Amino acid sequence: MASYQREIVINATPERLFDYVTKQENLPSWSPQVVKSEVKGGGTVKKGSTLIQTRKQGNRTMTSQVEVIKHEPPNYHSVVTHIMGVTACFSFVFEDQQGATKIIMTGDVKGKGFGIFVAPLLKMAMEKGDSKVLENLKQVIESK
Repeated sequence: MASYQREIVINATPERLFDYVTKQENLPSWSPQVVKSEVKGGGTVKKGSTLIQTRKQGNRTMTSQVEVIKHEPPNYHSVVTHIMGVTACFSFVFEDQQGATKIIMTGDVKGKGFGIFVAPLLKMAMEKGDSKVLENLKQVIESK
């Protein structure tokens, strides 16, 4: 399994950040690769929800299903998706820092079969794409 991690402190409460991060219509405002994200069948995000996400990768646009595997407001949120024989899991931990919040974002990428060869490349692409998401989130939240 290949992993990467990012963290940042944002001047907002864990509750405010958790709500903003998990509200699907907000995702394109801080995750530049996401064009659109919504809960399949509507409603709010919860453990077991399926999210339909449209992402732009270079010149390609692709839609994927993402499953919410952990949703514990206001501290933990994790999702998993399967792409080209690779399982990618993204986790967010929200830690209270006396009026601010440290967010720790982890990406774990694991391949099976042919995906073993694809996983390192996909991890590099995801890590590169995710290099600015927490900075974007900080900018969006702290400008409001």
